[in-house]
Amino acid sequence: MPFEDSLIYFPDADRGIGAALTGRAFPAGPWVTAAEDKWLTSADGTKIHAWFMQPVSRPETPVPLPEPGLAVLYFHGNAGNIAQRHDILLRFASLGFAVLAPDYRGYGRSEGHPSEKGIYQDARAAWDLLTGELGFSPRQVILFGKSLGGGPALELASTVQPGGLFVQSTFTSIPDMAVKVLPFIPKFLVSTRMDNLRKIARVTCPVLVIHSRRDEIVPYRMGEKLFAAAPEPKKMLTLDRELHNDTVFAPGTGYDEAVREFGELVRRRAAEPRTAD
Repeated sequence: MPFEDSLIYFPDADRGIGAALTGRAFPAGPWVTAAEDKWLTSADGTKIHAWFMQPVSRPETPVPLPEPGLAVLYFHGNAGNIAQRHDILLRFASLGFAVLAPDYRGYGRSEGHPSEKGIYQDARAAWDLLTGELGFSPRQVILFGKSLGGGPALELASTVQPGGLFVQSTFTSIPDMAVKVLPFIPKFLVSTRMDNLRKIARVTCPVLVIHSRRDEIVPYRMGEKLFAAAPEPKKMLTLDRELHNDTVFAPGTGYDEAVREFGELVRRRAAEPRTAD
């Protein structure tokens, strides 16, 4: 449909917020970190802006990072930009993760206009940077997708071999969401697919699913279906009170603990010696 993209993507320009935060050191648990600008080039030549955060020890109270180090490749939801998630990225850093967070094309300082194919290309460019120049092996990378971000996270997880996949408040497919939002629109008219339910069955890494029963945008039943289709090892954390945008590190829910435990599982697997094929 000609207006389809305008119902899916709600990008916001940076407006100087990200530039003001870039390079400033912030506390991150026992460490400190700062957002570093990274520029990626997608397969079609589109220039994509990303932030990279690496927690480092405070000189006065040095605390070593867990080994082997892990990185979260962070894919945000359908609105805003990465500057509006600065506090969330810091929270991941406070748990000892490095974080690479790209803004999809058309979002923040990135060029272009968002589309399903385009954001998949942006995700692959971010993966190549993290596992190339930034030096993380695939087994040290956790793909994180919140809501719309589950689409690029699952596309990558079904085509590469990351250390882990973490999806939160994510839908089964865009046509399934379209039926919920616009029940009079037949599924076959929706060209954007993001068939997350099909792709999650093909992943070969540990999976963490977090979803709230009170999610007013993406129904909880979709999170249940994704979890049921995911292979082992997997875990699901169900939240009871939080709305769609309240589920990131919601206090008193066990969120931090679930993320920390998932990270430890991925870390143990990353430390295991590789076996010959």
